[in-house]
Amino acid sequence: MEVLRWRTGDGPMAEWIERVQRLVFGPGTFELSGPAVWPDHPYGMGLGSGLDARGVAELLTADGVGRLYVSFSRGMTLTAPTADILAVTGRAADGRGSGHRATYTPDGPVKLAAPVRSPAELGAWLDQLAPLFPAPVEVPDRSTEPFPVPLATGLLSGPDTVTVCVDTLTSRESVVNPTTVVSVAADPSRIPVDAALGCHPAVLRTYPAATSRELAHALAGLAAAWGAPADDGAPPERASYRRGTTLRVLRIEHRRATLRLSRPGAPELHVTGDVSRPAAWTAPLFSPALHESRSTGSRRGLQRWLEGVGQAVYGGPAAWSVTGATDSPAMPLGAADLARWLKENCPGRRLSVGEFTPEGETELLSTRTRDGWATVTGRRRPDPGTPMA
Repeated sequence: MEVLRWRTGDGPMAEWIERVQRLVFGPGTFELSGPAVWPDHPYGMGLGSGLDARGVAELLTADGVGRLYVSFSRGMTLTAPTADILAVTGRAADGRGSGHRATYTPDGPVKLAAPVRSPAELGAWLDQLAPLFPAPVEVPDRSTEPFPVPLATGLLSGPDTVTVCVDTLTSRESVVNPTTVVSVAADPSRIPVDAALGCHPAVLRTYPAATSRELAHALAGLAAAWGAPADDGAPPERASYRRGTTLRVLRIEHRRATLRLSRPGAPELHVTGDVSRPAAWTAPLFSPALHESRSTGSRRGLQRWLEGVGQAVYGGPAAWSVTGATDSPAMPLGAADLARWLKENCPGRRLSVGEFTPEGETELLSTRTRDGWATVTGRRRPDPGTPMA
């Protein structure tokens, strides 16, 4: 029986709720609410209070509930995370729940959040999560050297995903939105392995990346932390990017990492790919075209830049599309036709690449027309012989 999810056939519902109570909630009783009913009960009807696990199970069974999961959230502060048992029924196949909620303040032996000032403290917090998962969480590092900035952990969960969050401690000690350093989301069965992908000290760092040498060093550190093959290709040509550029891991979702390149005075650049082979999807970052911005005032300059972006990301010309504009052109577009359209429809704008995935899309930023925002994306051409608009 899983700890964080239950379905009909997994054993008695009451026994599952009792197990969750021992680990997460501690001694106490539940309040149970049902679906919202407008306009009299917009926050759900109260179904019972002072209930033990068996009382909750009886009421949920009577309402035909056959699927439950434990929902965790950060709460308002580090010392007040929240936990609920939520129900999903056939009437809510999208996974958002049926509206049934059993809750009280968690105070069990498994702590959902904690301040962590070193890898050793982070490892200790991950260790004590073990009862929630099918295996102990792998701890990549237990050094006592302090993190550059004190951190705080948190555990979030939904019907199918658990997320381990590492935030700055300062933001979690105040009633503000947390400043997340990195988050790792995975199926509960994968968390024992995947949590290590985001909790390695090398992944929690912010790296200087203003030159190709600094960028290569940062990417090598991440590859080593993830146990991925090192890039055995030709070393990148020496290049300098915008002064003050930094790189860090933003999130890891189901073993796909998103890196964020922050550039003073310029928009961020995000790139996403599989953690098992980062060299395959981070190579375009060494291209100056990905770090540059281009004015729509020069059609030829814009065309050359678009060609450079396509070459860097896809190894050849990209197939571009424009959506959301009142006069979106026929698609796909080549670099020359897109440059012409951008010059005519986005006057006075300075464009840059906002995000890319080599096996997916590349999105441009600042593509505002006279009538509003347009979305401009590029993809790999399916066939070099495919004619462009």
